[in-house]
Amino acid sequence: MTSKPRFRQINTPDVSDADIERINNSMKVPTLVHPAAEAVMTARQQPVEAPRQHAGTLPPTQSARAGVPHKLTVRIPQSLNDTLKRDALDHRTYVRTIILCALQFAGYSVHAGDVLAPEAAARLRLAILSRRKCVEPSSMLLGAPSPQQKLSIDVPPSLEEALKRDALKRDTNGKRISVRTIILLALRVFGYPIADADLAPGAGGNC
Repeated sequence: MTSKPRFRQINTPDVSDADIERINNSMKVPTLVHPAAEAVMTARQQPVEAPRQHAGTLPPTQSARAGVPHKLTVRIPQSLNDTLKRDALDHRTYVRTIILCALQFAGYSVHAGDVLAPEAAARLRLAILSRRKCVEPSSMLLGAPSPQQKLSIDVPPSLEEALKRDALKRDTNGKRISVRTIILLALRVFGYPIADADLAPGAGGNC
């Protein structure tokens, strides 16, 4: 085996720190300066906290409409219900939307998001009026009520209150009207042919 080479130990020169500093200064050797711990801490940037949003609040674009919709159930002529469904299909909307359009046309305040756009509502009403020309006027006179069918729609609380408030009023004969009658009258004004007998308070039963 080969033996490891033996290195000669070099003794550290006996030089004082003052002599080393003097030599460094004469040779213009830069010195290493350690920054203070406080300077390091102050130089650090604190993370910026995002503004907190209060619980329960929604952005303006997601603000919900005030009030939970209430289910309103009325009885309407079966033929009218079929016509409403057919019109909703043809105009790519809902029966509820058509009824709310009719109530808005009659003067009730309805949120814009619950009804058709003005141009679409005008096209719907034009189609209804053009079809009404084929209805025999004599069929609109007072007679026996036609078969009735239940219809349930969701309405805003404010609209329901307005309908019930108007239902407390009386007609020209001194008889109280109903929410059902108001809705049918609104649909009639909107263009749907509804017989006088179907507007009678007793035609819809208890609804």
